[in-house]
Amino acid sequence: MSNIIDIYPLSPLQEGMLFHSIYDQEDENSASYIVQISILLGGKLDTAIFKKAWEHVINRNEIFRSAFMWEEIDHPLQVVFGEASFEMDNEDWSTCSHDEREKRLKLLLESDRKKGFQLDEAQLMRVKVIKEAEAEYRIVWTHHHILLDGWSVSLVFKELFTIYLSMMKGEAWDLPKSPPYKKYIQWIKKQDKLKAEQYWKEELQGFTAPTPYTLERQNRSADKGYGESVQSLSVEETQALQVWVRKNKVTLNTLTQGVWSYLLSKYSGEQDVVFGVTSSGRPTEIVGVENMVGPFINTLPTRIQVSEDSKIVDWLLNIQEKEIERRQYEYTALTEIQGWSEVSREVPLFHTLYVFENYPAQKGNLDSDLEILNVHGVEQTNYPLNLVVIPGEQLSFKLMYDRSQFDEMTIDRIQGHLYHVLKQMTE
Repeated sequence: MSNIIDIYPLSPLQEGMLFHSIYDQEDENSASYIVQISILLGGKLDTAIFKKAWEHVINRNEIFRSAFMWEEIDHPLQVVFGEASFEMDNEDWSTCSHDEREKRLKLLLESDRKKGFQLDEAQLMRVKVIKEAEAEYRIVWTHHHILLDGWSVSLVFKELFTIYLSMMKGEAWDLPKSPPYKKYIQWIKKQDKLKAEQYWKEELQGFTAPTPYTLERQNRSADKGYGESVQSLSVEETQALQVWVRKNKVTLNTLTQGVWSYLLSKYSGEQDVVFGVTSSGRPTEIVGVENMVGPFINTLPTRIQVSEDSKIVDWLLNIQEKEIERRQYEYTALTEIQGWSEVSREVPLFHTLYVFENYPAQKGNLDSDLEILNVHGVEQTNYPLNLVVIPGEQLSFKLMYDRSQFDEMTIDRIQGHLYHVLKQMTE
């Protein structure tokens, strides 16, 4: 026990993830909140130095040395260890055929996700390095979402490759020291809970049942697991959208939220819709918050009235104003918000989740000897339908869905509707 250096409470999101992860342990097919990132690197990778670089990252960031305790205590706690062992698996597939590699990779990724993690043991991450060709290496990094959000993943990659490349050149690295995640927990504890309760009670007054989406299969299918469908706009279409949002003083996030709420209204036949929105949750009052590694995001209900009579731009500006107000209370735990609402605790507050990814992307070329050829991430929530909006040169819509509730044809239809409504709203 002498290895323990700190103990403190969980953030609201961590509590929610812990609860769902314990609940889902019964289901051997569930991989809720397991994040898996597969990166294909071009060039020569020194695996021994790469492992050392990971050890430095783990040493620099307490969250990687944290475990979660919940049994026989009133409130769950995160326990930080001074040291945590790190093992990195190395495999060589360079003599396999392309088809054999593809088959092996699919099996490896699937089994690695299903393996999950014991949340009361540090470390809640695994790294595998696979040599796929003479100058091609695949990094498979699997971790529990309770440790990191998307912004933090970007910070970790930047830190990892900065350290690795510096070590390869025999140079010292210059990186800002990120404050411990505990600072965020301390900030949450200082917030005005009564004010938050008053806001959420008013915001959800009169809303008594989750918005149905009426597109799911009539009978649950035997299909297991999570599906994914991505549709991207062209570069020209994306540029035209950027011009439109600037001209009308709304954000791209507001516009796509408007599109999603309009679709949910059409699917449900209701004008008053509620869906979950993931907010970035990094309070600017905390010094160095942009460099802090940990999960800051929170999932909150968003309530939108959809009326055919409103002018599109006025309606979107109203959504934007409400979002700015909601951000003042984005630290509130979803379980508390549900308790303050008029929706029964027996049912979820919402069935669909909306995410707008706004974190910095890792550049392709790391240095003259190493470049990122391909990145693929897989993540699963406990919501049956998720829309992830990915801005960039080409705006993309990623639908993540529970295969037992939705078939591919329905998901294709939703993708078509997203595109159609977006065009209608902006033209």
